[in-house]
Amino acid sequence: MAHILILGAGRQGRAAALDLLQDGDTITFVDRSESNLQIALEMLNLPPERGKMADLSSPEELAPFFDEADGAVFAADYGLNEQLTRIAIAHKCHTVDYGGNHDVVNAQHAMDDDAKAAGVAIVPDCGLTPGLAGVLVAGGIKRLDNDAHRAEIRVGGLPLNPDGPLKYALVFSVRGLINEYLEPSVVIDKGNVTTKPSLSGLESLSYENRQFEAFYTSGGVSTLPRSFGNVLKDLDCKTIRYPGHAAKIKFLFDLGFGDDSHTLSNGFSCTPRQMLEKMLEHTLAHDPPDEVIMRVTVIGDGNRRIIYSMRDVYDDESGLTAMQRTTAWPGSRILKMLLDGTIPDRGVLYQETAVDADELIRQLGERGIRINVTEK
Repeated sequence: MAHILILGAGRQGRAAALDLLQDGDTITFVDRSESNLQIALEMLNLPPERGKMADLSSPEELAPFFDEADGAVFAADYGLNEQLTRIAIAHKCHTVDYGGNHDVVNAQHAMDDDAKAAGVAIVPDCGLTPGLAGVLVAGGIKRLDNDAHRAEIRVGGLPLNPDGPLKYALVFSVRGLINEYLEPSVVIDKGNVTTKPSLSGLESLSYENRQFEAFYTSGGVSTLPRSFGNVLKDLDCKTIRYPGHAAKIKFLFDLGFGDDSHTLSNGFSCTPRQMLEKMLEHTLAHDPPDEVIMRVTVIGDGNRRIIYSMRDVYDDESGLTAMQRTTAWPGSRILKMLLDGTIPDRGVLYQETAVDADELIRQLGERGIRINVTEK
């Protein structure tokens, strides 16, 4: 049993807490939003003292919570993670986060020496993509005895009952969604680390006799090029959506709705991007019954292939979406591996090299998230 601090009582924080509570751990939520805390405590049937209000950017306010904790999960806005990492190192608290931004993760890795000196393990990017998918890429490379030369990540969160013009629903932050569509996608192309425009590279994809499309989006490969750039000649990550989605989003961006550089003015004040985000929040369903589909393919010499495939769906019993489960639980499982010594390394770690893929698959399987592994 451990005392876990969860910074951020939103979707992923609540899901991580549900996982950790099944281990018998004690959870303390910290959030600046009273409503978020109330929702989390009611959902998990926790007493009021398990929710604390604080400014997540204040080292002074957070210090006593870190001092009491064995480990922490950063489940708030990724822009806070660099500062939170400094606080965690100062208070010698093992942590994981759900990352998603290259610059922030690079800043965290620059603190590696400080974390090692403090005897602390910090593991950024422990979500779905980045996160679980990268661990599976590493697992495939290992299974191919480091003879791999290409890795493909295909993953998407989708409503079970698609509706509306985009056939999509909000299953995580709209800000994060637009970032994925706007920022360039990092790839390895013929041995060179480069970028591709997000929403490009459109391809058709068949999964369990259903048709989808997939296209480049940002953030998914995270530190994989750094870890495996000397092994893989090609690497990319594409997001799965229902056919036609990419063209409609691109149309909105072509009209200027991705622009965050100037403010519209006509009795109101917002950027075109902010308007788009508000429109999506108003129009799209929030956290409906959903599914997460993932296929990670690692290709080696002689066209040998290791294929990891997963389909997870909304859980009626817990009320968690598939996106919550598959994003939050890799991180909470990795934190428990840090705390129980399964992962002995210290410093700011690369999840793809620190985490054993087979062990993570096993632990997620015990929680009902099934990942099938095939070799061809």
